[in-house]
Amino acid sequence: MKTKHLTLLLILSLILNAYTVLRMGSLSQSLSQQSNQLQSQLQGMDSRINGISSTIEQKLNEQASLLSSHTLDFGDMDLETFKVPVQVTVMPKRLEQGTMAKLIINGQEAIMTPGSSYALVGTVEVSVFEELHPTIVFENGDVKELENLITYGPLRYDYLPNMGANYNGQISNPPNTNKWRFQGEVHIALDPNKYQTDVKSVKLVELLDGVPVKSHETALNMDIIIPLNEEITIEKGQSYELMAVMEDVNGLIYNHYVEGFYLDPSSGFNGDYGQGERITILDSNGKVLFTSEK
Repeated sequence: MKTKHLTLLLILSLILNAYTVLRMGSLSQSLSQQSNQLQSQLQGMDSRINGISSTIEQKLNEQASLLSSHTLDFGDMDLETFKVPVQVTVMPKRLEQGTMAKLIINGQEAIMTPGSSYALVGTVEVSVFEELHPTIVFENGDVKELENLITYGPLRYDYLPNMGANYNGQISNPPNTNKWRFQGEVHIALDPNKYQTDVKSVKLVELLDGVPVKSHETALNMDIIIPLNEEITIEKGQSYELMAVMEDVNGLIYNHYVEGFYLDPSSGFNGDYGQGERITILDSNGKVLFTSEK
């Protein structure tokens, strides 16, 4: 009889333990769900707070602005000067009698004149190779107020053909030799909107100490792949470069650095990786019009 009672007690104990474990698991899952819900709510609150802050900042900037609106319109590029007329139209929030408005872009100034619907209009010429930093100046006696407009990137991306180039492969040097081997390929990408109309030719040039030693001619395509399996002899103190060279229909030459290295006399190999876009644009006479080199 005692054995039966003990057995029943053991069974009840096991059932109770199992129930407790299941209950604890359920509570743990419930707590986890509640925690996730709280985290989600907190993230939502953070997002709404950030959105409210951004909206408030935008409203404050709009209230502080001297203008209710402004527009920029760009004319045709002069092929002799590579400048573009930029017409800026602004709508002042207020304009007291006797106030003179002036447009300044990169040091070029123009007096703004009345346009339609109380707008003011001014035009200056800017180089396609410069960033644009437009400023509107209001002067009335000794009082001067300035409104800086948004900065615009160089207009050359809109008016001139663009290109990109990179090398994908290996550079190796057998021990105790001055031989270096490039095994891989150069990828040249041309502007899909301009390469058929604005580009005359593209080639890959190898340079030793800045002097061309070999040229790889290519056909014009939007994407150009040039396989490389080159062995070159380089002494200490010399540099080697791969340069993608494009000529446009106006005679401008675009030198786009692809890859290269310099053999330092003391430390040896000095690679030149991760330098970002490095491009130089020259006119047909070799004059440098633009360079990204600092």
